[in-house]
Amino acid sequence: MPLDSYVWLHKEAKLTEAQKQLLLDWVKNYQPK
Repeated sequence: MPLDSYVWLHKEAKLTEAQKQLLLDWVKNYQPK
């Protein structure tokens, strides 16, 4: 996730709720090789 200081300058860098959920789902299902 982008740093707060970066998001403050670049509002478009903030993740949407859908993007956050996608990231969380990927992390939960990730299995190292």
